[in-house]
Amino acid sequence: MNRRRFLLGRLNDDANGPPAPLLSASSDLTPYTPTPDKPWNAARAAHLMRRTGFGVTQAELTSALASDPATLVDAMLQPYTNPTLFWSWTQQPPLDPTAYTQEERNQIYSTWIRDVQFWWIGMMMTAGVKLREKMTLFWHGHFVSEFPKVEVAQYMYDQNRLLRQFAFGSYKDLTKQITINPAMLIYLDGNGSAKGSPNENYARELMELFTLGTGHYANNTPHYTEQDVIEMARALTGWDVNGREASFTLDKFDDGDKTLFGQTGNFGIEGYGEHDALELIFAQTDADYNIARPAIFLCSKLYQFFVYEVPNMDIVQGMAATLVANNWNVGPVLRQLFLSEHFFDDQVIGAMIKSPVDLVMGAMNAFSLKITINVDPGDPESHDPVRAMTFLSQTILYPPNVKGWPGGKSWISTATLPMRIRYLKLWIDPPDLPTTAPYGFEPTTFIKSLPDPGDVHKVVDALVTLLLPVPISDNAKSVILTTLLGGAPDYEWDPDQFEQKIRAGIIKITSLAEYQCM
Repeated sequence: MNRRRFLLGRLNDDANGPPAPLLSASSDLTPYTPTPDKPWNAARAAHLMRRTGFGVTQAELTSALASDPATLVDAMLQPYTNPTLFWSWTQQPPLDPTAYTQEERNQIYSTWIRDVQFWWIGMMMTAGVKLREKMTLFWHGHFVSEFPKVEVAQYMYDQNRLLRQFAFGSYKDLTKQITINPAMLIYLDGNGSAKGSPNENYARELMELFTLGTGHYANNTPHYTEQDVIEMARALTGWDVNGREASFTLDKFDDGDKTLFGQTGNFGIEGYGEHDALELIFAQTDADYNIARPAIFLCSKLYQFFVYEVPNMDIVQGMAATLVANNWNVGPVLRQLFLSEHFFDDQVIGAMIKSPVDLVMGAMNAFSLKITINVDPGDPESHDPVRAMTFLSQTILYPPNVKGWPGGKSWISTATLPMRIRYLKLWIDPPDLPTTAPYGFEPTTFIKSLPDPGDVHKVVDALVTLLLPVPISDNAKSVILTTLLGGAPDYEWDPDQFEQKIRAGIIKITSLAEYQCM
């Protein structure tokens, strides 16, 4: 794959068509075994670290090369303690609407949600938990809630912790818990849905976006019907938000018989009703692949998130079988995928466009930048990481709609690509202005973290490997070398004396089309 053509093609008029599949990539989940043709080298180690985290530092790359894929992935999937945000408001109930005006509540909650955003990006920079945070981001784009609709910061914080709790856990159990999560009950109008007037919003999205997906099987049978939505809405009645918890009122529950997916009975959830409606969803079989439909649906999305925007259905089918065999736990699926021949195929490496979160947090990690909170919305020089993501079309906790972020080619446009390049330049070589955000890039320290920092030719090779997912032409490397030297002969190279030239050389790299890929 020509990554430069791949990326720039997104800016052409014909880029509105579907992306091409990776036809030549290996199509099996056989465990990856290093060979002379497919060695465990810096390129593959960096690929694993980028896809499972946010960028890669030289220290992480050096450590990964000294290890092996299985050891690295197993460490990523270790059990963990769900962290908490140590602000007093996180332990308090929602604001009393009788004590604050709507405007006051909006102002306070907006401040608190910024706390959550900065806490979360701080977690994304924490060593050892980056895959956990990446899966939290995945679930946030899958089980979507938007802060402007939910409004209460505590609900969004609680939901974020719930998604993190199930980062590698049971998809089925998470679906059950998210169904009665206060943020979701408010966002998709389950709060107050009652017998006689059920709200269908959550029931519809539960099937369309969360478990089954729209469409038909090859035999023209739909994944679900409109009647299934109507009956599911009845099964979900009786739930309200009470403080920071969900509560159930039996009198509001529709305890009549319902016909779901051809089965009739008193369906409900959480032990209410005679049969569990969510269990019935997870029992649906995909007629094309003869495996649970929710498994095919989720694994297609996992593939798109971690591998490539066009799912390879042979790979997806194998992932789905693993998901079901492991009681719907996602961890074994991720392990299988990240240790597969397919994942390390040359066609897969560099085949994804970085999301704004990947771009921003990848730079924060790779360049050891400091999180800054100084911001003027109208002044890009002052933008903090969250504001930068917003200008690049991805604001965490503010998805655009219930479908989440479309991803893939949508990340790149004639508006966002120049802004991506501009942000990197601002962070690497900030202008000397009073409003400039203090990201604190240290070019000499950065270069000295590389192997053989005293050899400028080896520095170019190390920079390309660390910052780009694929090799570049000798001509492109020559341009970087010339920029680093600034006209000096290579024997005069000295990282301590070439600070500004180092900045310029790194900007050259981050301006390449290949830098936008991972």
